[in-house]
Amino acid sequence: MDTKLSLVNVCRLWRAVATRILYEDVAFRRWKQIESFRKTIDTVPAYRRLVKTISVHVFLPETSDHRASISPCVEEIITKCPLLTDLRVLAKMPLTLGTLRSLWPTITHLSFELLPPDPLHLIKLTQQTLVSLSITVSFHNLNRRKFDPIHLPNLRSLSLLSLDWRSHLQDSVKPLLDALKVKSLQSLALGLDAPPPPLISMLASFLDLNGRNLRSLSIRIGALDKWESIPIENLLIKCPTLERLAIWPGRPYILSHPELKWLDIGPWFYRDREN
Repeated sequence: MDTKLSLVNVCRLWRAVATRILYEDVAFRRWKQIESFRKTIDTVPAYRRLVKTISVHVFLPETSDHRASISPCVEEIITKCPLLTDLRVLAKMPLTLGTLRSLWPTITHLSFELLPPDPLHLIKLTQQTLVSLSITVSFHNLNRRKFDPIHLPNLRSLSLLSLDWRSHLQDSVKPLLDALKVKSLQSLALGLDAPPPPLISMLASFLDLNGRNLRSLSIRIGALDKWESIPIENLLIKCPTLERLAIWPGRPYILSHPELKWLDIGPWFYRDREN
């Protein structure tokens, strides 16, 4: 950020180029930055069309006096940036349905810590343009719901990390995965803290329909009995083009796949969140 600001001040010619670089990728790490940025794009409306990526990494305690005002401010910024393609809200900040509708024309990448009360509105409104979707969410609100098919023809990357325990697996996660139609999927990360038999069975059914083009698969499995085996081979046969496999917890696995080039047996989900 300091480097970008320095470029703006070099000369008038550099300022024009550096301003575009400065505003195309916006990251909020403190709540004061959000309000300041909103005032800036209100003062200079031309800056709104420069914004391509917005990342919100703001932590606010439950008792914070600013908590109620931040979410509306973020929503206002989102709706004022018509060329936004990448939105990452890594904070407990639900968005209203009106804001979600405004995302439909251009959004290609979505990343959320927690989804709005009905997350399917977000997915459906962006389903024609969405390339990457990453959510860390409690699926409890989706319990025992029935879903119509959700076709995401351009989705290449999908990450689902659940905050729920195993009791919600069959009632919420499985119906949602069954509804997703992602024929072009190339990368899948699934962290559900679920016991192996139902998780592997559920994932095998999903990969039957969506695994043909998959190149990267990351799985986090729940608590295991000491000597419990995991039939990973049941998944590998569904993914003929798979090149990368990451799995946790670590176990001795018997693996055979003609295209597999990279194997990670460790807590991949911690590393992915840091990158």
